[in-house]
Amino acid sequence: MLLAAHTTADATGLTLEVVAERGPEQSQLDSLFAVLRADVPGEVDGALDPDTLPLGAEPDRMLEELRRIAAATEAHGVGAATA
Repeated sequence: MLLAAHTTADATGLTLEVVAERGPEQSQLDSLFAVLRADVPGEVDGALDPDTLPLGAEPDRMLEELRRIAAATEAHGVGAATA
């Protein structure tokens, strides 16, 4: 999907959020890219995903990953990160 996005004109100016699902392989990706909303210059490039999930509501596995990243960051003296 991501490699195809680099070679498909309909994917120009898009920010993609790829989610794996079971099913048959997509044979034609151009039509999938063509219906997506293009990024608007000057706006945040994202998948239209508002920041509405409080940190405390994140799944435990995500909180643990954030703690692991914060610990590694501190161990290497790279800025501050909190979780």
